[in-house]
Amino acid sequence: MATTKILCSKCNSEEVIFAGYNYCKSGKKQRLKCKSCGNSFQAHYSLSSYKPDVKTQIVEMLHNGSGIRNISHVLKVGKETVSKEAKKRISANYTTVLVVS
Repeated sequence: MATTKILCSKCNSEEVIFAGYNYCKSGKKQRLKCKSCGNSFQAHYSLSSYKPDVKTQIVEMLHNGSGIRNISHVLKVGKETVSKEAKKRISANYTTVLVVS
């Protein structure tokens, strides 16, 4: 029987322990926790909007000028997911520019 090593989604550490379950309509999903950084995550997500790589794709597409409806259609996630992620990520990186004339 082959075993796969589960790495932390944040720091890529192998020091991962089991940390309970998430209960949802599709059944219970195993939760994992990293001993190094304390990050809590799932090994397999049932919804694509919860996957970390989808969230980074949303931010990249917004920076490239794609609209919210276009991103939600391409990535097959809801418009609310795109707008919440945009507000969360872009407001954290937002800086004001003063124009002196």
